[in-house]
Amino acid sequence: MLVTNKMEHAPIQIGLKLFVNSDSNMWGSLMAATTVSCLPILIIYLLLRRQIVDSFIRFGIK
Repeated sequence: MLVTNKMEHAPIQIGLKLFVNSDSNMWGSLMAATTVSCLPILIIYLLLRRQIVDSFIRFGIK
């Protein structure tokens, strides 16, 4: 845990690392947790995609 001492404040990557052990790998749980962690970013992009593309077009041409 490079950022904090408490697991409650750790970034999601540290939490996802807990699914991989030397004894066994919980691939199904890891993929489900990764999908759930990507959903907020995807939802924000879908809501703001027009503004994102417009800003790329406006500032990319300069």
